[in-house]
Amino acid sequence: MSILDNLFDQYLFILKDILRESYDEKLIDGIFIFMEQEFKRLISSEATKNIAPKDINQKMHIGTPCFMIALYRALKNEPSIEISLDLIKDLMMPTFRNFVGPLAEMQKNGLRNAANKWAKYREQTVFGTENTYGSFEPEFVKNDDAKLEFHLNRCVFYDVFKAHGEIELAPILCYYDDIFAEAVQEWVTFKRPKTIADGFPYCQFIYFPNDE
Repeated sequence: MSILDNLFDQYLFILKDILRESYDEKLIDGIFIFMEQEFKRLISSEATKNIAPKDINQKMHIGTPCFMIALYRALKNEPSIEISLDLIKDLMMPTFRNFVGPLAEMQKNGLRNAANKWAKYREQTVFGTENTYGSFEPEFVKNDDAKLEFHLNRCVFYDVFKAHGEIELAPILCYYDDIFAEAVQEWVTFKRPKTIADGFPYCQFIYFPNDE
């Protein structure tokens, strides 16, 4: 199983419990059949291949937007469902929280035990951004005792949405960042005034240490 197939299966497993709160099993089965076919089509398309980073660890970034597009189109295909962007957000945010919640909690616990929480947070954020999001072309603008700011000059997520004509879904994925920000909000304040999804040339990430 490829890393993208594994990501799809993990998301789908979480999403099924969320859908069960509103839909019956037969409808969910139909949605999932459509999603699986659509996801494979999106992943294997030339449009996606032209966007996908070459590095295998970076390549996984195309999986999440393709999953969201597959879900959006599957729900649009069901006449009984009134589709909206709010519905997609309401389904994807708890999916994201379940998926990355343990990692966010791990980061929170690591900071709680750190002697210098702000220094440790900056170190972790710089390392994580450079290694996990290198294909997003990060540019660090400021990194000192008062502020950490960096820009992402490319968004692979947005590129996938744009390539498949679904850019209206892009801002939903931006909320993914808030999950990690909420985990450390006791010590760090997060602001993101600009995003590529909102039409700016880069995504602006700004972090401040909270007053002790």
